[in-house]
Amino acid sequence: MKFALLWLALAGCPKSEQKKPVEPSHPSGAEDGRQLLPANEAGVAALLPAPPLPEIPLGLPPAPAGVLEAVTPAQVALGELLFRDPRLSKSSRTQCTTCHDLANRYNGVPTSGSPSANDHRRTPPELENLAWNPRAIAAFTAHFAEQMGQDLASATNAIEDVPGYRPHLERIGGAHDEAVTKALLGFLLTRYDAGSPWDHQERSAATSKDPVANGYRLFIGKARCGTCHTPPLYTDGREHDTGFGTPTATRSLRGVARRAVFFSDGRARTLGDALDNYTQDHPKTELVKIILSPPERADLLAFLEALTGVVPTAMLQPLP
Repeated sequence: MKFALLWLALAGCPKSEQKKPVEPSHPSGAEDGRQLLPANEAGVAALLPAPPLPEIPLGLPPAPAGVLEAVTPAQVALGELLFRDPRLSKSSRTQCTTCHDLANRYNGVPTSGSPSANDHRRTPPELENLAWNPRAIAAFTAHFAEQMGQDLASATNAIEDVPGYRPHLERIGGAHDEAVTKALLGFLLTRYDAGSPWDHQERSAATSKDPVANGYRLFIGKARCGTCHTPPLYTDGREHDTGFGTPTATRSLRGVARRAVFFSDGRARTLGDALDNYTQDHPKTELVKIILSPPERADLLAFLEALTGVVPTAMLQPLP
Protein backbone atom coordinates (compact mmCIF):
# COMPACT_ATOMS: atom_id res chain seq x y z
CA MET A 1 0.00 0.00 0.00
CA LYS A 2 2.79 2.42 0.95
CA PHE A 3 4.61 1.56 -2.31
CA ALA A 4 1.46 2.27 -4.35
CA LEU A 5 0.98 5.69 -2.70
CA LEU A 6 4.65 6.56 -3.28
CA TRP A 7 4.38 5.54 -6.97
CA LEU A 8 1.28 7.68 -7.44
CA ALA A 9 2.99 10.68 -5.85
CA LEU A 10 6.03 10.35 -8.11
CA ALA A 11 3.87 9.84 -11.17
CA GLY A 12 2.13 13.14 -10.48
CA CYS A 13 5.42 15.09 -10.54
CA PRO A 14 6.57 16.13 -14.01
CA LYS A 15 10.06 15.17 -15.02
CA SER A 16 12.52 18.03 -15.18
CA GLU A 17 12.52 18.06 -18.98
CA GLN A 18 8.71 18.07 -19.04
CA LYS A 19 8.16 21.03 -16.76
CA LYS A 20 6.12 23.75 -18.39
CA PRO A 21 8.02 27.04 -18.54
CA VAL A 22 6.54 29.86 -16.56
CA GLU A 23 4.76 32.31 -18.84
CA PRO A 24 5.84 35.81 -17.89
CA SER A 25 3.07 38.38 -17.58
CA HIS A 26 2.65 40.92 -20.32
CA PRO A 27 4.57 44.10 -19.43
CA SER A 28 2.58 46.90 -17.86
CA GLY A 29 0.66 49.03 -20.30
CA ALA A 30 -1.09 46.19 -22.11
CA GLU A 31 -4.78 46.71 -21.70
CA ASP A 32 -5.81 43.13 -22.35
CA GLY A 33 -3.49 41.53 -19.79
CA ARG A 34 -2.34 38.89 -22.27
CA GLN A 35 0.69 36.74 -21.51
CA LEU A 36 3.75 36.26 -23.62
CA LEU A 37 4.53 32.78 -24.85
CA PRO A 38 7.49 30.87 -23.38
CA ALA A 39 10.99 31.87 -24.43
CA ASN A 40 12.62 29.97 -27.25
CA GLU A 41 16.00 28.25 -27.12
CA ALA A 42 17.81 31.56 -27.61
CA GLY A 43 16.05 33.03 -24.59
CA VAL A 44 13.94 35.38 -26.73
CA ALA A 45 10.25 35.55 -25.91
CA ALA A 46 8.16 33.89 -28.59
CA LEU A 47 5.57 36.03 -30.33
CA LEU A 48 1.85 36.03 -29.89
CA PRO A 49 -0.04 35.56 -33.14
CA ALA A 50 -0.28 38.85 -34.97
CA PRO A 51 -3.78 40.37 -34.95
CA PRO A 52 -5.69 40.15 -38.24
CA LEU A 53 -5.41 43.03 -40.68
CA PRO A 54 -7.95 45.83 -40.29
CA GLU A 55 -10.76 45.67 -42.80
CA ILE A 56 -11.30 48.53 -45.23
CA PRO A 57 -14.20 50.43 -43.63
CA LEU A 58 -17.38 51.72 -45.16
CA GLY A 59 -16.87 54.75 -47.37
CA LEU A 60 -13.55 53.89 -48.99
CA PRO A 61 -13.25 52.49 -52.50
CA PRO A 62 -11.44 49.20 -53.19
CA ALA A 63 -7.69 49.63 -52.78
CA PRO A 64 -5.67 49.95 -55.98
CA ALA A 65 -4.47 46.61 -57.31
CA GLY A 66 -1.16 45.42 -55.94
CA VAL A 67 -1.04 47.75 -52.91
CA LEU A 68 -2.44 45.68 -50.06
CA GLU A 69 -2.24 42.12 -51.35
CA ALA A 70 1.25 41.50 -49.96
CA VAL A 71 0.66 43.14 -46.56
CA THR A 72 0.65 40.58 -43.73
CA PRO A 73 -0.40 40.75 -40.07
CA ALA A 74 3.22 40.04 -39.07
CA GLN A 75 4.43 43.08 -40.98
CA VAL A 76 1.83 45.36 -39.39
CA ALA A 77 2.66 44.09 -35.88
CA LEU A 78 6.35 44.88 -36.37
CA GLY A 79 5.60 48.18 -38.11
CA GLU A 80 3.61 49.40 -35.13
CA LEU A 81 6.68 48.90 -32.93
CA LEU A 82 9.08 50.53 -35.36
CA PHE A 83 6.77 53.51 -35.78
CA ARG A 84 7.33 54.35 -32.10
CA ASP A 85 11.01 53.40 -31.75
CA PRO A 86 13.55 56.26 -31.56
CA ARG A 87 16.38 53.83 -32.26
CA LEU A 88 15.52 54.08 -35.94
CA SER A 89 16.71 57.71 -36.03
CA LYS A 90 20.36 58.67 -36.26
CA SER A 91 20.11 60.84 -33.16
CA SER A 92 17.95 58.33 -31.24
CA ARG A 93 15.79 61.29 -30.25
CA THR A 94 13.25 61.19 -33.07
CA GLN A 95 10.58 58.66 -33.88
CA CYS A 96 7.75 58.62 -36.39
CA THR A 97 5.33 59.64 -33.65
CA THR A 98 7.34 62.81 -33.03
CA CYS A 99 5.49 64.32 -36.00
CA HIS A 100 2.71 61.78 -36.56
CA ASP A 101 1.11 61.62 -33.13
CA LEU A 102 -0.77 58.40 -32.41
CA ALA A 103 -3.12 60.29 -30.08
CA ASN A 104 -3.85 62.87 -32.78
CA ARG A 105 -4.90 60.52 -35.57
CA TYR A 106 -1.31 60.26 -36.84
CA ASN A 107 -1.17 64.01 -37.47
CA GLY A 108 0.86 66.68 -35.74
CA VAL A 109 1.50 70.36 -35.29
CA PRO A 110 3.75 72.54 -37.45
CA THR A 111 7.39 71.54 -37.12
CA SER A 112 9.11 74.92 -37.41
CA GLY A 113 8.71 78.62 -38.10
CA SER A 114 5.82 80.93 -37.29
CA PRO A 115 2.26 80.84 -38.62
CA SER A 116 2.63 83.00 -41.70
CA ALA A 117 2.55 82.19 -45.39
CA ASN A 118 6.11 83.40 -45.95
CA ASP A 119 8.22 80.97 -43.91
CA HIS A 120 8.97 77.25 -43.96
CA ARG A 121 6.63 76.20 -41.20
CA ARG A 122 4.70 73.10 -42.25
CA THR A 123 2.40 70.53 -40.77
CA PRO A 124 3.16 66.85 -41.20
CA PRO A 125 1.09 65.20 -43.93
CA GLU A 126 -1.76 62.94 -42.91
CA LEU A 127 -1.04 59.22 -42.86
CA GLU A 128 -4.55 57.84 -43.12
CA ASN A 129 -5.65 56.14 -46.34
CA LEU A 130 -2.15 56.07 -47.83
CA ALA A 131 -3.09 52.97 -49.81
CA TRP A 132 -4.85 55.33 -52.23
CA ASN A 133 -1.94 57.78 -52.37
CA PRO A 134 0.68 56.41 -54.80
CA ARG A 135 2.77 59.58 -54.55
CA ALA A 136 3.17 59.18 -50.80
CA ILE A 137 3.99 55.48 -51.13
CA ALA A 138 6.70 56.24 -53.69
CA ALA A 139 8.18 58.95 -51.46
CA PHE A 140 8.22 56.82 -48.31
CA THR A 141 11.88 55.78 -48.24
CA ALA A 142 13.12 59.29 -49.06
CA HIS A 143 10.81 60.81 -46.44
CA PHE A 144 12.06 58.36 -43.81
CA ALA A 145 15.71 59.15 -44.55
CA GLU A 146 15.09 62.89 -44.44
CA GLN A 147 13.26 62.83 -41.14
CA MET A 148 15.33 60.17 -39.38
CA GLY A 149 18.75 61.32 -40.59
CA GLN A 150 19.60 57.90 -42.03
CA ASP A 151 18.23 55.47 -44.55
CA LEU A 152 16.25 52.36 -43.75
CA ALA A 153 19.27 50.06 -44.11
CA SER A 154 21.16 52.02 -41.44
CA ALA A 155 18.09 52.11 -39.23
CA THR A 156 17.82 48.34 -39.54
CA ASN A 157 21.39 47.94 -38.29
CA ALA A 158 20.36 49.72 -35.10
CA ILE A 159 17.61 47.28 -34.20
CA GLU A 160 18.28 43.93 -35.86
CA ASP A 161 20.43 42.69 -32.97
CA VAL A 162 17.88 43.71 -30.33
CA PRO A 163 16.66 40.36 -28.95
CA GLY A 164 13.02 41.40 -28.93
CA TYR A 165 13.09 42.26 -32.61
CA ARG A 166 14.66 39.00 -33.79
CA PRO A 167 11.47 36.90 -33.77
CA HIS A 168 9.60 39.68 -35.57
CA LEU A 169 12.20 39.82 -38.33
CA GLU A 170 12.38 36.03 -38.56
CA ARG A 171 8.60 35.77 -38.79
CA ILE A 172 8.56 38.13 -41.79
CA GLY A 173 11.62 36.50 -43.35
CA GLY A 174 14.04 37.70 -46.01
CA ALA A 175 16.65 40.40 -45.67
CA HIS A 176 16.20 42.42 -42.50
CA ASP A 177 16.20 45.82 -44.19
CA GLU A 178 13.50 44.64 -46.57
CA ALA A 179 11.50 43.28 -43.63
CA VAL A 180 11.72 46.65 -41.86
CA THR A 181 10.58 48.49 -44.99
CA LYS A 182 7.66 46.10 -45.49
CA ALA A 183 6.71 46.39 -41.81
CA LEU A 184 6.59 50.17 -41.70
CA LEU A 185 4.75 50.41 -45.00
CA GLY A 186 2.34 47.65 -44.01
CA PHE A 187 1.47 49.47 -40.81
CA LEU A 188 0.96 52.79 -42.61
CA LEU A 189 -1.05 51.33 -45.49
CA THR A 190 -3.60 49.88 -43.04
CA ARG A 191 -4.30 53.13 -41.15
CA TYR A 192 -7.74 53.73 -42.60
CA ASP A 193 -10.02 56.67 -41.90
CA ALA A 194 -13.63 56.01 -42.90
CA GLY A 195 -16.77 54.51 -41.44
CA SER A 196 -17.75 58.03 -40.41
CA PRO A 197 -21.28 59.17 -39.55
CA TRP A 198 -21.48 60.63 -43.04
CA ASP A 199 -20.50 57.32 -44.65
CA HIS A 200 -23.50 55.71 -42.95
CA GLN A 201 -25.84 58.52 -43.98
CA GLU A 202 -24.69 59.23 -47.51
CA ARG A 203 -27.23 57.07 -49.34
CA SER A 204 -30.09 59.15 -47.96
CA ALA A 205 -28.39 62.50 -48.62
CA ALA A 206 -30.40 63.34 -51.73
CA THR A 207 -33.68 63.74 -49.85
CA SER A 208 -32.56 64.36 -46.26
CA LYS A 209 -33.02 67.87 -44.88
CA ASP A 210 -30.80 67.64 -41.82
CA PRO A 211 -27.78 69.97 -41.43
CA VAL A 212 -25.20 67.32 -42.40
CA ALA A 213 -26.94 66.48 -45.68
CA ASN A 214 -27.49 70.17 -46.39
CA GLY A 215 -23.78 70.70 -45.73
CA TYR A 216 -22.86 67.99 -48.22
CA ARG A 217 -24.98 69.56 -50.92
CA LEU A 218 -23.21 72.87 -50.25
CA PHE A 219 -19.87 71.06 -50.31
CA ILE A 220 -20.35 69.67 -53.80
CA GLY A 221 -22.45 72.59 -55.04
CA LYS A 222 -22.37 76.22 -54.05
CA ALA A 223 -19.15 76.07 -51.99
CA ARG A 224 -17.33 74.05 -54.70
CA CYS A 225 -15.22 72.26 -52.09
CA GLY A 226 -15.60 68.96 -53.95
CA THR A 227 -13.68 70.33 -56.92
CA CYS A 228 -10.40 69.59 -55.12
CA HIS A 229 -11.62 67.56 -52.15
CA THR A 230 -13.25 64.93 -54.32
CA PRO A 231 -15.31 62.18 -52.62
CA PRO A 232 -14.90 59.44 -51.50
CA LEU A 233 -11.28 60.13 -50.48
CA TYR A 234 -12.04 63.85 -50.26
CA THR A 235 -8.88 64.74 -52.16
CA ASP A 236 -8.07 64.79 -55.85
CA GLY A 237 -4.46 63.82 -55.11
CA ARG A 238 -3.16 66.82 -57.04
CA GLU A 239 -1.20 69.96 -56.20
CA HIS A 240 -2.84 73.39 -56.31
CA ASP A 241 -1.75 76.98 -55.80
CA THR A 242 -3.73 78.00 -52.73
CA GLY A 243 -1.58 80.88 -51.55
CA PHE A 244 1.13 79.11 -49.58
CA GLY A 245 4.06 80.17 -51.72
CA THR A 246 4.31 76.95 -53.71
CA PRO A 247 1.64 74.52 -54.94
CA THR A 248 0.61 72.13 -52.20
CA ALA A 249 -1.01 68.71 -52.40
CA THR A 250 -4.70 68.61 -51.60
CA ARG A 251 -5.13 67.13 -48.14
CA SER A 252 -7.96 64.73 -47.52
CA LEU A 253 -10.79 66.07 -45.39
CA ARG A 254 -11.47 62.73 -43.76
CA GLY A 255 -10.87 63.18 -40.06
CA VAL A 256 -10.44 66.93 -40.53
CA ALA A 257 -12.47 67.83 -37.45
CA ARG A 258 -9.94 66.15 -35.15
CA ARG A 259 -6.80 67.86 -36.41
CA ALA A 260 -4.77 70.08 -34.12
CA VAL A 261 -4.08 72.66 -36.84
CA PHE A 262 -5.11 73.27 -40.45
CA PHE A 263 -3.36 74.02 -43.73
CA SER A 264 0.23 73.21 -44.58
CA ASP A 265 1.56 76.05 -42.41
CA GLY A 266 -0.83 75.52 -39.49
CA ARG A 267 -2.26 79.01 -39.76
CA ALA A 268 -5.75 77.97 -38.64
CA ARG A 269 -6.36 76.48 -35.20
CA THR A 270 -10.05 75.61 -35.54
CA LEU A 271 -12.16 74.12 -38.29
CA GLY A 272 -14.23 77.30 -38.35
CA ASP A 273 -11.12 79.42 -38.90
CA ALA A 274 -10.09 77.10 -41.73
CA LEU A 275 -13.46 77.46 -43.41
CA ASP A 276 -13.30 81.25 -43.07
CA ASN A 277 -10.10 81.21 -45.14
CA TYR A 278 -12.22 80.29 -48.16
CA THR A 279 -14.72 83.10 -47.62
CA GLN A 280 -12.00 85.71 -48.26
CA ASP A 281 -10.39 86.97 -51.45
CA HIS A 282 -7.19 85.18 -52.50
CA PRO A 283 -5.90 86.95 -55.61
CA LYS A 284 -3.40 85.20 -57.87
CA THR A 285 -4.33 81.76 -56.53
CA GLU A 286 -6.68 79.01 -57.64
CA LEU A 287 -9.07 79.80 -54.79
CA VAL A 288 -12.38 81.46 -55.54
CA LYS A 289 -14.12 83.31 -52.74
CA ILE A 290 -17.32 81.65 -51.55
CA ILE A 291 -20.17 83.47 -49.86
CA LEU A 292 -22.15 81.58 -47.24
CA SER A 293 -25.01 82.66 -45.02
CA PRO A 294 -24.63 81.87 -41.29
CA PRO A 295 -26.98 78.85 -41.57
CA GLU A 296 -25.08 77.59 -44.62
CA ARG A 297 -21.77 77.98 -42.81
CA ALA A 298 -23.16 76.00 -39.86
CA ASP A 299 -24.42 73.22 -42.15
CA LEU A 300 -21.11 72.98 -43.99
CA LEU A 301 -19.25 72.70 -40.69
CA ALA A 302 -21.70 70.00 -39.56
CA PHE A 303 -20.87 68.01 -42.68
CA LEU A 304 -17.12 68.36 -42.16
CA GLU A 305 -17.53 67.23 -38.56
CA ALA A 306 -19.39 64.14 -39.82
CA LEU A 307 -16.43 63.12 -42.02
CA THR A 308 -14.46 61.90 -39.01
CA GLY A 309 -14.47 58.12 -38.87
CA VAL A 310 -12.62 55.43 -36.98
CA VAL A 311 -8.87 54.95 -37.40
CA PRO A 312 -7.46 51.49 -36.53
CA THR A 313 -5.79 51.73 -33.16
CA ALA A 314 -2.20 50.65 -32.63
CA MET A 315 -1.60 47.68 -30.37
CA LEU A 316 0.85 49.71 -28.28
CA GLN A 317 3.10 46.73 -27.66
CA PRO A 318 5.98 47.50 -25.28
CA LEU A 319 9.14 48.29 -27.22
CA PRO A 320 11.80 45.57 -27.11
